[in-house]
Amino acid sequence: MKLEDLTLIGLDTREAVDLGTGHRTWPLTHHRGPQFNASRVSTGGPSRPYLVLPKDLLELFYSRFAYANPSGCAVSDVDEMDTHLYLAGTPEEERRRLWDAGEVGWEVFDWRIPPHGRDPIRRYLPELFEPTVLQRILDDPRLDMSRKAPRAPANYEDYWQDRSRHYRWSDWWNER
Repeated sequence: MKLEDLTLIGLDTREAVDLGTGHRTWPLTHHRGPQFNASRVSTGGPSRPYLVLPKDLLELFYSRFAYANPSGCAVSDVDEMDTHLYLAGTPEEERRRLWDAGEVGWEVFDWRIPPHGRDPIRRYLPELFEPTVLQRILDDPRLDMSRKAPRAPANYEDYWQDRSRHYRWSDWWNER
């Protein structure tokens, strides 16, 4: 089984969620999950771009995303995304227009708000905009993927010893 950079695509909303590196066979909650920048959800907040959601908010997000996509969601790599984002036969010019307008393929946790003004983070996780919730995330070193864990393996390949989930869920990452 090979590790891949994977994205979750909502088949109705046509929005994307970066799952990170992992295996297609993993349950969603075994992936790293989306990363976000603290300054995206807090005016004047710190610029910490590699934050991940705690398990409770991650599960809440996935349930709301699934609800918004009654036709389902697809786990995809970059080469397969178009088959999930566009209806078969959509001309290239129309594909470009939809993409540029942010109507398809918009990453929910992108550092920008989509061109048409709706904020997908606020739609799915309004809790993330509450100062106490964001502070809880900022205070938890396990949720900042830029911080090396004290017990991290010396070799990056060894991060992936447990092939059943992303290393953010491993004991060595979470024992801080």
